Amino acid sequence: MGKQLRVLEAIVSMIPGEPGSVSGKFLVRLLKIANMVDASPSVKAELVRRLGCQLDEVSANDLLFPLSGKPQTYDIAIVEAIMENFLVQFRRPPSKEAESDRRHRSMARVALIFDSYLEFVAHDPSLSASRFLNLAVLLPEIAREEHDGLYQAIDSFLKEHPELSKSEKKQLCSVIDCKKLSPAARTHAIANERMPLRTIVQLLFIQQDKAMISQARMQNRQSLNAFRVHKQGGKPKPGQEMPEFKRKEAEERKGCESEQVMPKHEVSKVGEASSSHNYNRGKRPEERRREEKEYDSKSITA
Repeated sequence: MGKQLRVLEAIVSMIPGEPGSVSGKFLVRLLKIANMVDASPSVKAELVRRLGCQLDEVSANDLLFPLSGKPQTYDIAIVEAIMENFLVQFRRPPSKEAESDRRHRSMARVALIFDSYLEFVAHDPSLSASRFLNLAVLLPEIAREEHDGLYQAIDSFLKEHPELSKSEKKQLCSVIDCKKLSPAARTHAIANERMPLRTIVQLLFIQQDKAMISQARMQNRQSLNAFRVHKQGGKPKPGQEMPEFKRKEAEERKGCESEQVMPKHEVSKVGEASSSHNYNRGKRPEERRREEKEYDSKSITA
């Protein structure tokens, strides 16, 4: 054991100081070995600090540090220390816009990892509600873009600890932002008998508000499509019908445009041309020319 401890300390001392010089998973393995060989607090603190800077590179399973002799029981204190070191870098203002974007992506990634970790430790029968609550609120509110993972973790804890009081259930569920739940998670939570009544009422109100907003958007979209169809003079698709007065107005305008009324003098000219054409049809060319000359001479005499 002493030889392994010396090897571990030598490896840790040789790691370059630049962040990212080794992978986050490699740091996790070193930290788990440090727990097994009972390394010094300074070695553990160095590994925890480095791992906190690269927490977005690991998985939820990597954060499970089993306690010796206790199955399904994990060292939560070390994960709390890693998370605190991760959050330290967000207390400093970013130097560049690119650095701000990198931090935002890192925070979103860590939120997903940590919620999966919470679901793992929720099955620990010895974990108290207050300790689990402290874990759930470690991340700031802006870290989680959605709360589906947090809801699943809290639901697993309630299922594993049926002896919880109403006040404890209410405190745990108050962490969930019902507005950040997906439609599927909201539907599941409303029908979940483990959820407190207050949470279910909040979910029902949000469900109703979102349904009303969705209906209003659909009506606005249909009205806009109907206006566009009316303006173009086309036939509306099903569900895009124009209002009655608009439809009649479009029909009247279309009817007026289709009617081509010809003046009377134009009609008479067309009739005369048609009659002359029918009269002259079938005659020889010399007869038609002779009759035309006679007609012209009569017109001049007149």
